[in-house]
Amino acid sequence: MNKAIRFSGIERYLKAMEEIELFYGDKRAKRSQVKLINHINEGCAIISDRLHYTDDSCFNAMAAFCLHPIFQSEEVDSTTYPFVHVHDDHIVRMAKDYAEIANMYLCREDTDHIKCADDLHRHLGEALLHKAEFYDIAAMLYADKVQNRKDFDIYHWERHERSNQLERYFNIWIDYLNRWVGPDE
Repeated sequence: MNKAIRFSGIERYLKAMEEIELFYGDKRAKRSQVKLINHINEGCAIISDRLHYTDDSCFNAMAAFCLHPIFQSEEVDSTTYPFVHVHDDHIVRMAKDYAEIANMYLCREDTDHIKCADDLHRHLGEALLHKAEFYDIAAMLYADKVQNRKDFDIYHWERHERSNQLERYFNIWIDYLNRWVGPDE
């Protein structure tokens, strides 16, 4: 009788890291030329810091964060993407839920009417709050926005045609997510 292999949180995280390293390879961001994997490495460090625990939940959130670019990519059909490593359905669901919420508010002209965290809350409705792993997904979103904001400040501020809108976009997301996973008092 075959028994399903049960991986620990850290094993799930390491498998997901291998997966995203294969997915990204040596690809770099077009404008900054920073390796794309840098976003994952820095984001996972932020998640670890924000979640304040070292049990499987933190590693599961980091594993899902590793996979999120696959589920956000417009160039990849994530429903048929040939994962090389086995991932728990739980991790894949978290990555998909993350991508769903993140894609609900992107910095585009059609969302420029969102001016503050309360506007974002109304825009998202209860979508984030009703996710099973709400706190972990909020930590993933927080890590994504903080890390992207850092790169924006270094490489794109005042050089990107939508610098002002991007600055507001990051501020709104971070202000909104600070309610749950933001800086310690």
